[in-house]
Amino acid sequence: MSTVTCTPAGASDTSYVGLERADEWMSDSEHRDLWASVGADARSASLILATNQIDRCGGPRSGISADRAGFHGQPWTIGQSLFFPRAGDVDADGDMAIPPMIEEACLRQAAHILGLERNRDPIDVDGMRAQGISSVSLDGMGIEWNSTRRPHWIGVDVWDLLAPHVIAVRRTTVR
Repeated sequence: MSTVTCTPAGASDTSYVGLERADEWMSDSEHRDLWASVGADARSASLILATNQIDRCGGPRSGISADRAGFHGQPWTIGQSLFFPRAGDVDADGDMAIPPMIEEACLRQAAHILGLERNRDPIDVDGMRAQGISSVSLDGMGIEWNSTRRPHWIGVDVWDLLAPHVIAVRRTTVR
């Protein structure tokens, strides 16, 4: 059984969102029946995996700290297990908090993991990119895409929430 621990900036946190909050959020979403049909162990595991996948977007950990060079800012404390909350992340009352966009990203990614939420992109761009395809044309209409910095394991709608927190990597070519 996976245990979800969510005490922002805690040394043993495993998720950006607690199971109770996730159940509440899902109950107000179009996925309420499907989420309720999944066991608590699977829901917990999806939240933990979603959190790990979000943290991976910031690159590897910096030593024993939760700091990740690919995210803007610094973790709130040296001893916290997850990157967020960052120094200065507070709620309306001025209390330390996980940024709402990160919380929502975790919830959406957990649903994405369980297959409850599908990518909004009607074309499987990731699958085609993996095969080396960079454009598609059909009956006079076409689509062309460049590489994206969105990791393949992150849902499209989740990336929209995470991207502002990720430092853009600029690639240069030396000639």
